[in-house]
Amino acid sequence: MLLKQQKSTLWLLLVMDGPSEQFIRSIETALQALEDQYGSDLIQRIRPIVLSTQGTRRFHSFTRGDVNKTQLHLQEIIQNYNLWYPHLYAVQVERETEVWRNLYGNLIDTSYRFLIFKHFAANEDTHLLAEECAGRCASAILTGHFPYDVEFDAWVHKIVQNQCYKYMREQLRKSEIPNDKQVPLEEELVTGREESSIHLKLEKEELMIAINQAISQLSENKKEILKMRYYEELAPREIAKKTGKTLDAIYSLQFYAIQEIRKILVESGIVLNE
Repeated sequence: MLLKQQKSTLWLLLVMDGPSEQFIRSIETALQALEDQYGSDLIQRIRPIVLSTQGTRRFHSFTRGDVNKTQLHLQEIIQNYNLWYPHLYAVQVERETEVWRNLYGNLIDTSYRFLIFKHFAANEDTHLLAEECAGRCASAILTGHFPYDVEFDAWVHKIVQNQCYKYMREQLRKSEIPNDKQVPLEEELVTGREESSIHLKLEKEELMIAINQAISQLSENKKEILKMRYYEELAPREIAKKTGKTLDAIYSLQFYAIQEIRKILVESGIVLNE
């Protein structure tokens, strides 16, 4: 059984984003020149890999059409193939238990470190999220096309990043406070005091995720007030009437909830003042 890259060259030429005749001719010339050094069997295995990377324009990004760089890059792919093919075969085809035990543990650790880097709390809940992301990464690796122009670990790390980002976006869409309702709360956090020059060093999506993480750590009273104020868009008087609390109590809970979120964000490493 062959790996995903070992499709027929004809099939690749049909489905990929049309390589030019000049490109194919230059690749064939370079591959033929390497046959004496590496053998025709190995070159036959390398050919579909090289053509598939052209489909995503990876090959051109390395060589920029330079003939000398083309030959050198092909040699690099061949060396990586010799180095990583046995491991990829064990991972994708044989699915060896010990290999996957080590790989899956690495996926969990890498996912956890990435989530921490993205300002998730260092706790058991985040570790569970990392396990969820690791499962997605495992599926992506099993069905993925390793290009052999990078190290295996670098390829895996990129998959971890992509799957974590995808999971974060999905969770954001499912969050208790929808995107369009979070904007007022975000603005409250950023512009709560007119004299401050606060700005958060996160992209908007990541900021909203960080806010949701912080809200989850609040008391039920404070969470409920924020939900009614920013999700249900109730006025403070309506919230007071609904909860049976005084108007002053509502203002106080809202104020201290926002202050507490600021504190949680700062403790998570998010810079609020600069």
